[in-house]
Amino acid sequence: MATLRILIAEDNRAVREGLRELLEAQPEWQVVGEAVNGMEAVEKARELQPEVVILDYSMPQLDGISAAARIRQASPQTELLVLTQHDAPYTARRALDAGVRG
Repeated sequence: MATLRILIAEDNRAVREGLRELLEAQPEWQVVGEAVNGMEAVEKARELQPEVVILDYSMPQLDGISAAARIRQASPQTELLVLTQHDAPYTARRALDAGVRG
């Protein structure tokens, strides 16, 4: 089975490291990069071409939804997931409109 290449974009170090550990516990998943802000997430997604990008909703320089829209334009085949504590319907609608899958 092919390895699933994942990029994590999360500004909180503890969350980012915990997520990496959790994801890499799956033998066919590989975290190929990490970003600490939205601009870095867009740059690394272009450079690394992961199959999946996991984005924090609230990040400095560029929020996760805005980053997702830019990644979608640069790499339409990349699947996008957003992590958030916000539960407003507007948040989910904005994410889906940007091309986020979940």
